[in-house]
Amino acid sequence: MIDCKELAKDIFERAETLSHKFHFIDSKVLIINASDDTASKKYIELKEKKFREAGFIPEVKSLKTYDEIRNAIETANNDKDVVGVMVQLPLYPELDEKRAEILNSINFKKDIDCLTDYNINNIGTENELLLPATAEGIIILLEQIASEEQKKLSEFLPGKTISIVNDSKLIGIPLAKKLISLGAKVENLNKFTENIKEETLQSDIVVTATGNAEIFDSSYFKDESILIDVTSLKTESGVKGDIKSSDELASRIKFITPVPGGIGPITVSTLILNTVKLAIFQS
Repeated sequence: MIDCKELAKDIFERAETLSHKFHFIDSKVLIINASDDTASKKYIELKEKKFREAGFIPEVKSLKTYDEIRNAIETANNDKDVVGVMVQLPLYPELDEKRAEILNSINFKKDIDCLTDYNINNIGTENELLLPATAEGIIILLEQIASEEQKKLSEFLPGKTISIVNDSKLIGIPLAKKLISLGAKVENLNKFTENIKEETLQSDIVVTATGNAEIFDSSYFKDESILIDVTSLKTESGVKGDIKSSDELASRIKFITPVPGGIGPITVSTLILNTVKLAIFQS
């Protein structure tokens, strides 16, 4: 069992070390909040805290109109002291139809969330700059799992069958592009997939990110599989993921991420690392 919290700490320390080495201390990061979503506000507070710990200056702007958002992004794009720009999702409903336009207005060199079409389209190519934080965190986790078998990820993944129960631009699509480029056979599944169980039962690795609590029990997974559960949902009985844990499941599989304390902490640390990577690229 890999300690995901310890891995998140290692990723953050790597980012912090690079930030000091390349003198990015006091560089700015713009975080735009354009919603009343309670969870978003908590995520932003956590990101602010981690950016400050790494030596960056996070600037959070709560905006309500399209013009306000575009003006803030344009100003940040042209400010050499700003090394990263991100728009916290979701947006106000009235802004959602312009989400792609808003995200693509971010300079791709400062797109720390990797949500511009330019950065997403270059994943898995020689022009790749970064992955969205959750997808990158999963890749780093798989690197650790591969290292347990004394293999590089490029040696570990070829021939592996992977199901990703998510087809969003934030997780499923970029993760699939990266895994395919590394030699894996990947299927993106969603709520319209009729044979999800059939697909996951044939998969060596399953990544789930549905946002629902305990919808997959042990019958969905084959022996010795690797299970990565991205969902972290508050319920009356505690924080739950997509996968219902059990002793029977634990006895059969090779690895499963914990919920909470799994992919969540890794994602936050990876966002900081993404910021450092892009700051290095800009310099």
